[in-house]
Amino acid sequence: MNTPIEPSLATSGRTAHWQLRDSHALLLLLIIAVTHFYSLLFGGWRGDDPAILWHAMNSSGLSAFHDPADWQKLSPNNLTPWITLSFKLDLWLAGPDPLFFYQHQLLSLCLAATAAYALGRCWLPPAWSLAFACLFLAGAPTTAVVEALMTRHYLEGLLFAILAVIAFVLAQRRQHSGWVALGALAYALAATAKEIFVPLPLVLLAMPPFGRIAERARLLAPYFCVALAYVIWRQYMLGGVTGGYAAGQALDLPALLTQTIQTFAGFPRLILGPYWPLPTIILGAALTFYLSKRPAGLPLALMLGLCLLGPLVPLVFFPGIHSPDRYLFLVWFAVSLASILSVRFAVSYLPGGKVVQRGGAALVFLMTIVPLIGQDRAVSAVRQTYYQEYDVQGKFMLEAGAEQAWIPSPTLTSTYWFVTQLCEIKRSTGLSCPTVLFKGVPAAVPVRQLYRYDPQQKQMVDISARLEAEIAQTMAVDETRPLTARVSIENGHAAWQFGPYEEGQYFIASASLGRYPVSRVGSIKTALTAVPLHLQYESPEGWTTRSPLLWVRPGQPIDWARR
Repeated sequence: MNTPIEPSLATSGRTAHWQLRDSHALLLLLIIAVTHFYSLLFGGWRGDDPAILWHAMNSSGLSAFHDPADWQKLSPNNLTPWITLSFKLDLWLAGPDPLFFYQHQLLSLCLAATAAYALGRCWLPPAWSLAFACLFLAGAPTTAVVEALMTRHYLEGLLFAILAVIAFVLAQRRQHSGWVALGALAYALAATAKEIFVPLPLVLLAMPPFGRIAERARLLAPYFCVALAYVIWRQYMLGGVTGGYAAGQALDLPALLTQTIQTFAGFPRLILGPYWPLPTIILGAALTFYLSKRPAGLPLALMLGLCLLGPLVPLVFFPGIHSPDRYLFLVWFAVSLASILSVRFAVSYLPGGKVVQRGGAALVFLMTIVPLIGQDRAVSAVRQTYYQEYDVQGKFMLEAGAEQAWIPSPTLTSTYWFVTQLCEIKRSTGLSCPTVLFKGVPAAVPVRQLYRYDPQQKQMVDISARLEAEIAQTMAVDETRPLTARVSIENGHAAWQFGPYEEGQYFIASASLGRYPVSRVGSIKTALTAVPLHLQYESPEGWTTRSPLLWVRPGQPIDWARR
């Protein structure tokens, strides 16, 4: 019997029979991938897409990889220049055509799915490798990453990381240094794609089988050299080794521990949906059984837990992990592979021969993938409604002119960089953008024709007939009620404290920032310098008040109050 620490028949001696099974399995896998994600090709620009696209259009050559100032125009928080290069490739091949970008996305998915199958084949027969790849594709975190162009670097980073693991396995088995060099190169590319892949050498260090320490060290030395180079590179590019969105203030450790446990305990429900208990218990039992029989896998399990879950701890407070999205992408990949490996091992102990064992495996697979697909569809349906707002309003922006005005939906006013960057892209072609009107911020020019996104009709509607009433309602903001604001930008961190109200919702709003909901007290990393903004407060009773225009500059904190 093959186990996760032994080479399969396919790696010890490929025959025509095994090659045929691999061909059939891969063909079926690619059909499933393309069929499941074919609707991608009808998407438009969404979320951070215009910001990344604008950066790719204006970043010279490979400067995003070596020029801190250039890279931080896109993000001062994370170091992921591969996404800029990936968008540059699409621009070079087809220009700013979202269809081609999504075709690239689908190709990247197919390559990642093929690589996942190949990784499974290091330890599993074709049918089991196919099951692993299908389980991974069916997960809601995978769909969340694949559906968004702005998370392509997760997908392509995973492709490189898988290739790095396969190369290490082959280097172990064939004792050939060429595979080590290729693996280190693939790992370096994965690290430039996303930080979550950086701990990979630690995982390889803990991966069985364990041979001579000197031999393991020799094989992993290039990987750790890349990791060291990454640390130096990150320090140079971002001015610090740590990253993410938090501003680095002192944390309440007991509260963080409690919130972390509660968040992590909710992962099975997020991924598997309302029917999560049974598949979670079965898969957990299979993994426990495997580790009890093969304790050599315990160091790998612990290291994976540390490397996968550790980076998620700072996110439990901000921005929070509330849905099966990109934060759980790599976690789900590892869980998918571990589940298939463990179930295969566990069912081999069932009495009754291969028929019973295969029946048991099929039953467990169905009990897992059925709720998985149900949750994926439910979450994806909600996300498609969200995407529709971007698709419709983005198309309107690209087609409308300066003589037209529009009121963005709350989704776009809270992610206003979508509007500003898409407008910059349009202006770069010599065209004008429509005028934007939103709560508490007057229009830059007189408005004569006004449109609004209708979520029921899922289209832009002309509301010019009630133009004056709409403008009056938009500008119905009290400027007499009490309001306080303390805002500062120091060393690339913005911090704020608003008051005096405990309940209700605060917003920062301006023609350049949109209308962004914020907590009463908070902080975040930022690349902004001089920031003009209004502080707005929306009460539970429905009235809104705002501050005058406040200018926040580095080293010049604002302490404003209206009593």
